[in-house]
Amino acid sequence: MRGWEYLRKHGVDFNILCTVNAANQQHGLAVYRFFRDQLGAKWVQFIPIIERATEQTITIANKGWSEQPGKKRLLYTQTGNLVTERTVGARQYGQFLIDIFEEWVRHDVGQVYVQLFDVTLEAFFDRHLLCIHAPTCGNGISEAGESCDDGNQEDNDGCSATCTVESGFACSDEPSLCLPVACGDGVISGDEACDDANQVGGDGCSAACEVEPGFTCLGAPSACVLAEGTCESPLPLVAGVALSHTSVGAPSERDDYGGAICPSHSFAGPEVVHAIEVPPGEALRATLSAEGGYPASVVVT
Repeated sequence: MRGWEYLRKHGVDFNILCTVNAANQQHGLAVYRFFRDQLGAKWVQFIPIIERATEQTITIANKGWSEQPGKKRLLYTQTGNLVTERTVGARQYGQFLIDIFEEWVRHDVGQVYVQLFDVTLEAFFDRHLLCIHAPTCGNGISEAGESCDDGNQEDNDGCSATCTVESGFACSDEPSLCLPVACGDGVISGDEACDDANQVGGDGCSAACEVEPGFTCLGAPSACVLAEGTCESPLPLVAGVALSHTSVGAPSERDDYGGAICPSHSFAGPEVVHAIEVPPGEALRATLSAEGGYPASVVVT
């Protein structure tokens, strides 16, 4: 306390670094209030004490790491799957922080700065001011800012050294499994908008696995059907792209857009409406076929 008194006497700002261990783990609120009210602290850090040991060293470790008269001093290393009696408990450390947070968030935001609370908030905005909160590329876990993580930091395996999906690959799972994107395999991956298990154009899903104009594609392998346009929202036609449409049922069984959407038409239909601009001197050619005795017709407006 004498050192703190000198700092306060001379107006020196100070930051309190408090270790959380088995001795104080039940007293989070009391510890925080002491720092705030008795010491006037404005900056506080809390660090959990976790002392690891092995089955061979745990007995000696529990007696302490310092040199003991007439006894061999144990060299401390961060190894082993056991912890000493001085180690803070997981639940106790969590409750320690919760008790402090409840007090801080109600009374001290903007007045007292608790490092763990501040950096956690920053992490939500992808600003990682503390290394333990920063995404770690190569640990096999897809974290904030990473589109993949295959457990390494190597290029040319689908997931780059900076944990981004490389061109021509699709990645999934944790650790990321990255496979080359193959248009025509019936699986939608990477930048594919559809994949109908072939590389043939004109069937709704192009040879580059893109949805062709006027079509809607669903599922994998993709089933592509010609979308139905209306007079209010006609489907665009692209010069050089052939489209086909199959109607099922009698005209009376289909939607009648005549009165509501196409006031210039007094007949049942049209069932499909397209829009196309025909350049001067060019021609629009439509091939119609009908089955079941129902007429097929096209109206150009």
